[in-house]
Amino acid sequence: MAKSTTTSTKSAGETRPRTVKVSPKSTAKPARVAKVATPDPVVVEQSRPEVAAPAMRKKELVDAVVSRSGVKPRYVKPAVEAVLSEIAGAIAEGRGLDLPGLGKVKVQHSKKLSNGDVYAIRNRQPKPAPARPAGSGAEADKEPNDPLAEGAK
Repeated sequence: MAKSTTTSTKSAGETRPRTVKVSPKSTAKPARVAKVATPDPVVVEQSRPEVAAPAMRKKELVDAVVSRSGVKPRYVKPAVEAVLSEIAGAIAEGRGLDLPGLGKVKVQHSKKLSNGDVYAIRNRQPKPAPARPAGSGAEADKEPNDPLAEGAK
């Protein structure tokens, strides 16, 4: 038979007896626990941060423009410097840029420091256009509701 003990608890300023039943130690064997299939351990490789390529310097930019355009470096360098100066001036004014090839550039935040200004910009680059199938020329670009008439023959 189970033993019972009486204790008192306080509840809202009054004391009332509380009976707690204590069960005797059982001699029965504990129930078997069903074995749960455990998944095989998997080795997880530690993720490594992506290291960005080194920043492009002005000299590298000039060399890339020279190789792409075929123009002599003495003509490319002043043009690149002028373009970079204009872009920097527009960003300093807080103006956005919409440059094909570079995308849309928008100044998000700016902060004046003692040794210079810091600009947090947002750059949105469009996805490249899908390749056109062969044989699609100027006629394929015209829409059926084109308001311009064909020239007389």
